[in-house]
Amino acid sequence: MHSSRFLSVNSKRGSATLLAVIFLSVLVALAGALTSNLIRAYSMRGKDYLQAKAFHIAEGGLHKALWELSRSSESYAGEKETSLGEGAFTIEILPLKRKRHKRIVTSTGYTSHPSSPRVTLKALVRLKASKSGKSSVVVEHWELVK
Repeated sequence: MHSSRFLSVNSKRGSATLLAVIFLSVLVALAGALTSNLIRAYSMRGKDYLQAKAFHIAEGGLHKALWELSRSSESYAGEKETSLGEGAFTIEILPLKRKRHKRIVTSTGYTSHPSSPRVTLKALVRLKASKSGKSSVVVEHWELVK
């Protein structure tokens, strides 16, 4: 009788060990998946942060271009690699053919981070000359260029 009782106890211990190993394996797999998702989310958050900074730098460049155009619309042709905060922007001014008082202003901003995305904003602006010699600038349309 003792031998059957001994086998019964050992098989229960073996079943408990097997269940514990399966349970721990599932926990390790879930922890790995969670860690992978957290790393991916953290990486995406960093990219979103850099893209938002680049957007604001490009927007700052666009505002600078509008200010320069209001001061001297004919002489301002844009600028390259102008530092702003933790990055820089480039501005390009293109006149529209057959529309003397309209310009396309393109501002591209990026941060100093090596993997920073470049963000480009384009605006269609109309220049209005005043009697005092200063121009007023009206933004007719602007867009984020992908």
